[in-house]
Amino acid sequence: MTPLLFFDRIIPVTFEEKKMINSRRPLERIVEFGALALLSLTSLCVALIPVWIICLARIFLAPAGFWQNFIIFGCGLYLLGGLQFVCIIVWLFFISKLWLD
Repeated sequence: MTPLLFFDRIIPVTFEEKKMINSRRPLERIVEFGALALLSLTSLCVALIPVWIICLARIFLAPAGFWQNFIIFGCGLYLLGGLQFVCIIVWLFFISKLWLD
């Protein structure tokens, strides 16, 4: 058995297993990478929904002065800031599982 470095872990594999890992066609690897990249981008857009809500609220409410901007920013940060933090943590966990497994 020879050790194979795979995602920062040394996994002992046989020569036949290593040959099977390397035998995938380049087009198959490119398609898999494209699918993972598209899924990552889509999941990021979903994780940023609280930011989209804040941006749309600012556009539709069209605040005119400092205090109106301050109130909209404060309410958005207070109401959606915690949710955004949780969404980013869940997204990072999802991405790590998606790309490393």
